[in-house]
Amino acid sequence: MLSRHEQQELRRIEQWFEATDPDFADNLEKGSASGRAANAPGLMHIATYVVALGILVPGIISMSLPLIFFGVIALIAAGTVHITLRDEGQ
Repeated sequence: MLSRHEQQELRRIEQWFEATDPDFADNLEKGSASGRAANAPGLMHIATYVVALGILVPGIISMSLPLIFFGVIALIAAGTVHITLRDEGQ
């Protein structure tokens, strides 16, 4: 949580942006509102995990080293997408 002084300073900065550049202030406000939705698991999260597991599981079953390798790479990419999209909302 911000202290009372920090909240006052933040509000003063927000007012300055609203007075000097209203378009930028509107974009900042819209960005923070839409950023909250990024915390919820979305289609991109699910799709990357499904693709990764769709490559990895058949690779493990068939003992195919290239499929296992690319499945692990895809799983790392899915984790990266998950963390990146989650952090955008903060």
